Amino acid sequence: MAKRSTFIIEGSTDELERIVALFESGELNNLLGIKILDVGMISAEELESRQAMSVASQSLIESVNEELDLYRIWLDRLWQKGLQPAVRSSQSATGIKLIQFQNKSVELLITIMPLSATEIQIFLKVRPSEGKGYLPEGLKVCIFDEFDEIILEKFAAHQTNLLDITYGQRFTCELNDRFSVGLTLGNETVKEDFPG
Repeated sequence: MAKRSTFIIEGSTDELERIVALFESGELNNLLGIKILDVGMISAEELESRQAMSVASQSLIESVNEELDLYRIWLDRLWQKGLQPAVRSSQSATGIKLIQFQNKSVELLITIMPLSATEIQIFLKVRPSEGKGYLPEGLKVCIFDEFDEIILEKFAAHQTNLLDITYGQRFTCELNDRFSVGLTLGNETVKEDFPG
């Protein structure tokens, strides 16, 4: 979608009425070579009032954003989702989720790190249960976006003891971003939605 702009023109009533007439006849679009969506006249006092309201609205949005800390929101959702806290500091937090297949279990580790109040970086790893032994060979781990499209995919090879899914990737989320992690072993698939 093209970006829309607003222009404010100051002039006498006669000059502004001529611009309105050119707009209504369709000539203003031709003269300027751009598409004009609307033309209207307001008093200087009303313009000042609208600008003051806009400044107040922006100030309110900024204060809400300061209170809206995405890192805290994600922490709450991860713990509500049943991830067990493993490591937590002011700089990051890691939770662990046990993923149970029919004959094997693995652990999904998710670490979140705040980049700003509205963006976090996410690190995803899979390890053997309790961090001991090896992952089942052929374990497939995928990250899906909110449209269920694969954005990252990794496989456990022979004697893999840690699968770092996001290694070398900048995987970040903002406020309404969603993703899923799918773990497949043979014919079994377990899918976890985040933030949940």
